[in-house]
Amino acid sequence: MVALRSALVVVAFASAARADVAPPPAAPPAAADGAEKAPKARKPSALLCGCASSRFLVKERGAVVVGDGSVAAWLHGESRLAGYKAEGGAVTPQDLPFVFDIDERSTGGASRLVKLRATGAAQGELGISRRGEERPRDLLSATLTPGAAAPATAAPSLKGLWLEPVEARERRDCGAWLTQRVAFQLTEGSAAVDAFVVTDLESGAVTVVDARHVGAFGIGRVDVCDHGVAVSNRPGRLQVQPMSSLGAVGEAWAFAHDGTGTTPVTREAWPKGADEDLLKDPYPTPGEPTSRFSWLSVGGMWILLPLTGLVAMTLAYIAWRLKRRRIAEVVCASCHKTVSVDVLDERTDGFFCPHCGASGMWKGNRVDFNVTRL
Repeated sequence: MVALRSALVVVAFASAARADVAPPPAAPPAAADGAEKAPKARKPSALLCGCASSRFLVKERGAVVVGDGSVAAWLHGESRLAGYKAEGGAVTPQDLPFVFDIDERSTGGASRLVKLRATGAAQGELGISRRGEERPRDLLSATLTPGAAAPATAAPSLKGLWLEPVEARERRDCGAWLTQRVAFQLTEGSAAVDAFVVTDLESGAVTVVDARHVGAFGIGRVDVCDHGVAVSNRPGRLQVQPMSSLGAVGEAWAFAHDGTGTTPVTREAWPKGADEDLLKDPYPTPGEPTSRFSWLSVGGMWILLPLTGLVAMTLAYIAWRLKRRRIAEVVCASCHKTVSVDVLDERTDGFFCPHCGASGMWKGNRVDFNVTRL
């Protein structure tokens, strides 16, 4: 799992997933009678929308041991898990003794967070594929060992977490949805965030949201993806907890909002280990510096200005010297070879032919030659 693993500020709408920041293009005007009709709007598509993809949640892609809940996976849409055999570059289906347990908090839609559990000893490939696909999209080499306990894993720890007000968003291939964007900063050495556990403190409903979905769309539900939390324009209170790949849940952050989308969200509770000075900062926006003024940048400017002037003067001097050259071609009277003379160079006033040395050349107001050396 590589998404949202950095220990720096990770913004929910990162640069690669901020295509939805720009407003959608205006709808074309209605065609008059007899005029050519505008093309029909494209139907929302999970593939074109960029919905979160099904994947195994493992730290390394090498061989893994599947015991009791030691491997987890996100299954989105019609994706399914099956056993395979990889041999000689060919991948063929085979039965493997395993089952998976569905996280009950994520069964509200087509997306499921599952944990694999071995029911017998075997070795092979675990694959994620969609209906009608012969070759899996993701393969994982696995040794199935029943009874093997899941490795101990630490929960993600956050120094800061921000939640933005409710906002309406729309993309051509996704349709429209209501959401709240999330940004956070990991504590140094913390486990990666692979999902968020979002609890509606008013109704008690709990939903696990894929971190990739949050990175692209916020926590809001996108219908074409069939994933996310149902966000409304009504006042509400939410609790957000980071979760690792094996289900270790971090400490809770609580927020309250008025549903208007114009009033900042109120942070009601946060963990003891949070950086309270960091929490005073507004929601971090990608591409904007954290500080608009820096003495370091001012000092660098004063250092750069003299250097720039020195380089400019050096180039000007070189250009001036090159411009002052005036080359004349003269022919030696003895060997009849051509000699190039810089008429403006004082050091060329009196010399002998560099080829034969028999004829001397002097210049005054003009170049004189055919003077025999004594």
